[in-house]
Amino acid sequence: MVNLWGNRWGAPAAWHPDELTRTAVRMVEERTLNPGRFYYGHFHYYVVALAAVAPVRIATKLGLLAQEAAPAATIQVARSLSGLMGALLVGLTFLIGQWLFDRRRGLLAASFLALSMGFVTVAHFATVDTAANFWYWLACAAALGYWKRGGRAWLLGAGIAAGLAVGTKFDRALVIVPLVGAYLWRGERRPGVLQGALVLLGLVFVLVNPTLLLAPFESLDGIIRDLWFNAIRFDPTRPRWHFFRYLEAGLGWPLTLLALAGLAVMGWWLLRRRRVAAVVWLLSTILPYALLMGGKYAQPWYPVLLFPGMALAAAIAVVATPARWARAGLIGVAIATSGAYTLGVVEQFERDARYAAADWMTAHVPAGSTIECIGLPPALDPMRYTVRTPRKPRLVSDDARERLERDAQYQRVRQAIASVARWTLRTGLPTRPPYQAWFDRYAIPATPPAYQAAEPAQRPDYVLFLEMEQGPAHWLQVLQAEGSGYEAVARFPFVNQWLPAWLRVQRPMFFVNQTVHLFRRLYGSEAVQASGGGAGDVEQQG
Repeated sequence: MVNLWGNRWGAPAAWHPDELTRTAVRMVEERTLNPGRFYYGHFHYYVVALAAVAPVRIATKLGLLAQEAAPAATIQVARSLSGLMGALLVGLTFLIGQWLFDRRRGLLAASFLALSMGFVTVAHFATVDTAANFWYWLACAAALGYWKRGGRAWLLGAGIAAGLAVGTKFDRALVIVPLVGAYLWRGERRPGVLQGALVLLGLVFVLVNPTLLLAPFESLDGIIRDLWFNAIRFDPTRPRWHFFRYLEAGLGWPLTLLALAGLAVMGWWLLRRRRVAAVVWLLSTILPYALLMGGKYAQPWYPVLLFPGMALAAAIAVVATPARWARAGLIGVAIATSGAYTLGVVEQFERDARYAAADWMTAHVPAGSTIECIGLPPALDPMRYTVRTPRKPRLVSDDARERLERDAQYQRVRQAIASVARWTLRTGLPTRPPYQAWFDRYAIPATPPAYQAAEPAQRPDYVLFLEMEQGPAHWLQVLQAEGSGYEAVARFPFVNQWLPAWLRVQRPMFFVNQTVHLFRRLYGSEAVQASGGGAGDVEQQG
């Protein structure tokens, strides 16, 4: 339920830059299987198209849903799919804990996961992450079922789920490690079953990514270019090991400490040769990904894949605590703090500062005004205002793009793909232009916003600026500077009202609950008389 609470966030405006709904809508409208993007597998695009876009379109045509409500409904249904998969993942965590250890540890782990704020946050988005995590852990659970219960159907099912996981997000290929591990720990030498599972993994991956067959050269070029860029990408403003900082922020410090204690307990078990198979297998579900991503560029949603395993580690620490009162205290602190912070996250979805900004503007900004929005704005009435949204510069390292183009190994691979593609021209197959990745468009400098135009007639009446951790801070500084031709009229920060201030609930993601600044253009004598005063905060109501 908590995964669905507040999932109307921003709809019909697209406030999450990576949600799949717009691409899925385009795919349905154009009747194409090719999303044109290759940084993810394509399986979840098809899931969103079939389970969210298509039902809303059918309901609209049958008159069950108003046409103007369709965009928002599509986003909410797509997000509900993530929420449902998140709930199912909680159940899988219980099963894995029960089969690997006992029912008590399984219940504790499921409870910890269900209330971890990073997990709940990601389950609110129509992105690939919750889906990829679900399929990954479903494959792990099926492989564990083969180990504990026998029967080749379990391992073959694990192969199918693993293919869906990799077909959703490529780095989930690491699921092969616990899959093979479960086969080995079973102790039955049935290589045909393992080979069948691995073959199914490959076949399912191709079937749910049909562009590999329909547009093989575009697919290979796109996958290699996107993944190679991410492998060499870095953000100089973040510490190298920021992945683990995001892990702690998503779990919260009580669960993080419990999980670390649980890892220490498992290390002690290994030294004493107790539960060796169970510990090694559980570590195989989380350590490969942590080692792969730990020192690389990371986003807050990357570590969430590890949360079920970390929740199991936390449960192990609690059960290993000898005193009954101490166990109860640890559980109470972990549940209470996780629940409080998760409630704070849900409030941020329910009461994003952009809602207050939109309401205030409707009441105070005259109809017919031109508004330039810097960032992902609220849904403003296009019949009342002329809204412009310039492409803002993004902090994509030029150095990373340049290093990609200078990388001799990458260039050899790309040239080989291009050579084979040119050879196929002789067979009469259609050609294609080189793949343009998402970061390629930032090689072209962004057009300056209209409020910086030299010609006064081109400047907007109002500027709505959303303050981000990653964004054009200098644009805001230009607006705030004396002589800019604009004055600050309102500022909309988010203030938690459901929880006490001393809890210091932070924004779960950098694009959620951005502080909103509103500036009004000064005309004539106003510009001459303007002084350097700032805008007061506008409090959000209830």
